[in-house]
This record gives sequence, C-alpha cells and structure tokens, in this order.
Amino acid sequence: MTTYTFPALSGGARLANSSNLSIISNTKIFTSPLTGAMQRASRAGSRWHLGMQFRNLTQADRALLQAFLARMEGQEHDFKVHDHSYVMRGAGGGTPLVDGASQTGSSLNIKGGPLSETDWLMEGDQFSFDNGSFLELKMVTTDCSTDGAGDVTVNFKPPIRISPADDTAIDLTSPQGQFVLIPNENGWNNLPGPGGNAFSDFTIDAVELIV
Repeated sequence: MTTYTFPALSGGARLANSSNLSIISNTKIFTSPLTGAMQRASRAGSRWHLGMQFRNLTQADRALLQAFLARMEGQEHDFKVHDHSYVMRGAGGGTPLVDGASQTGSSLNIKGGPLSETDWLMEGDQFSFDNGSFLELKMVTTDCSTDGAGDVTVNFKPPIRISPADDTAIDLTSPQGQFVLIPNENGWNNLPGPGGNAFSDFTIDAVELIV
C-alpha cells in the first residue's frame, strides 16, 4: 500500500469545479418501539467524506486524473489532498507545534503561535498533523486566541485518532487529509470537442483513512 499526493492540475492552479467536505458521524440512535424514547450512543470512528467534481478537463489534466484513478487500484492505495473549497478565516501564523504528548479527545494544546493573537483560528478553519501513521484533518469548532507565550488550546472535530507526539508540526497553510476512494463511485465521462479533442468530467468520492 502506497500513499500518493493528489495530482496538481494545470501547474497547481486548477481546483475542483465543486467540492464538499462533511463528517460521517458514528453516532447511533436506538428508539423504543413501545414508548418512542431515544437512546443515543456516540462511538469512535467519525470520519470525513470528500467529494470533488472536475469539469471540462482536456489533455494533460485529463491524463493526470485518469492515471491517478488507475493508480489507486480501488482502495488498495490512499492519497493526501486538501479541501479545494477551503479559505482560512483566522489570522494564523507562527510555527505551531503540539504542546505535550498523549493528548486525546477533541481539543489540542498547541505552542509556537504568534504572541497574543486574537482569533488565531476561527470556527470552520482547518489544520492537520501527522500522528505517526497517517495525516489527521481537523475543523476548528470555536474561535481561539493565543496567549502572551504563543500557546493556545484548540477545539475541533473529528476527535484525535492517535495521539500525536510532542512537538509534532501543525499545518495551517495547506492542511490535508488522507483518503481512500469509495468503490464504484469514481470515474469520468467524455464529450466530443473541436478538432477531435474530448472534454472529460471527473467525479472523485472518498472517505478519510482510519488505521
């Protein structure tokens, strides 16, 4: 199994025409057939779903995506990719690192941010880190500001899967997740174009890798 990087189309400038990133929760609801009362159970294993559509690709871009889908061999391999629709809202900056080992749950202590930065990260902002086995992509759920030492506690979803090591780098500038394709949901169709050239529309549908 190999981890690939999603192709950079048209020199890295070509983004998906449409994209969506959503959490697949692992919460279950049990409803009593007698009273209608509900019991809710939240379990580990919530993950990201990523969908991307590319339209009217030709020549090199078409070939790159065709080769990428062939190279994946279904779910044999995985790939790193950023959310093409993402725009950061917070101030960001600094050289953020995980502050302390063995952290779990849906918050993370981070050091190395700029000093006393208001709204360093804001709701909906994304960041990622390498837990030693795979990348974890997180979405910030509450605005947060650094203190006078550049430290901050960030709340996010989905929860930490594997505790990152102390001093692990936090990626704010190009946060990526690690994904596997959903079987039978990926491919392309071709439309004829002028001069015998074809235009191709691609669908990429994937879920976050959890090891």
